[in-house]
Amino acid sequence: MCSGTVPYVHQFVSGLVEAYRRSGAAYPVFANLRNGLWYGKDWDGTCYFKSTDGHSRRWAFSYTRLNIHLAAAAAAAGGCIVVDSTRAGKRFPDSFTATVPIWCCLLNRLAAPTNDDSGTASSASIVGELSGEEDEERSCPGRDSGSFWDTALHTPRCGPV
Repeated sequence: MCSGTVPYVHQFVSGLVEAYRRSGAAYPVFANLRNGLWYGKDWDGTCYFKSTDGHSRRWAFSYTRLNIHLAAAAAAAGGCIVVDSTRAGKRFPDSFTATVPIWCCLLNRLAAPTNDDSGTASSASIVGELSGEEDEERSCPGRDSGSFWDTALHTPRCGPV
């Protein structure tokens, strides 16, 4: 993005956040430190999702960018909004097409109820499922008891190839 457009985008995003808050909506709004921070000043917090964590189908999870504070805020409020940006010609930032979905998937898998004796998911099953080798039964723990905890990896159709 040309640096000359930053003030216009800042005004647009700030206006959206202000209108959102005036509507009484309760989700906290976070700026991604990579690019989203430029577009506002009245954030509830910041997060750090780096787009290269999901580039070229490199389905990896960064232990240095856990964003646990974001997960806690989203859990408390029932959701959250993350602001980020991308270059012209792309529909979504790479962080939204790979990094954030991987993060959500992994946290859901770690928090999901299990049916095994240990009460925890094994790292082998988590890694196997993220690599596409998922077992239908493991992807939906608690299905037999009538509860559903979505542990699948969901990425937009326009995601990275």
